[in-house]
Amino acid sequence: MGEVGRGVVLVVDDEELVRSVIRQTLELENFEVLESADGVSGFHRFSRGRSGIALVVVDRTMPRMAGEDVIKEIRSLGSDVPILLISGYMEKDLYGWIANDPRVLFLKKPFRRAQLIEKVNALLGENQ
Repeated sequence: MGEVGRGVVLVVDDEELVRSVIRQTLELENFEVLESADGVSGFHRFSRGRSGIALVVVDRTMPRMAGEDVIKEIRSLGSDVPILLISGYMEKDLYGWIANDPRVLFLKKPFRRAQLIEKVNALLGENQ
């Protein structure tokens, strides 16, 4: 089981079911989870509370602002927060600048809960 109070994770995905599964999984691992239903609100939520956010989980394809644009905006703030990009598309289709960012990992949908936890632990391993 996870450590007590492992930090705050911002989950940005337009699918309520996906957000719910991620939230439930991460809460069992002792994370506090914030949710946003699109990229614009997710980025605003991050920019307001970024010092307290340990990890961002963001969907690649969303209305209003795609996941790659959310990542670009987060990086433009000077933040190197770990980011887990999730998508039904293949990892090979990612833009090069994201694929070359060591603080971004990719998880293909659909995924198992254990795969989610493995990626989160990998991203946070350096900070925990």
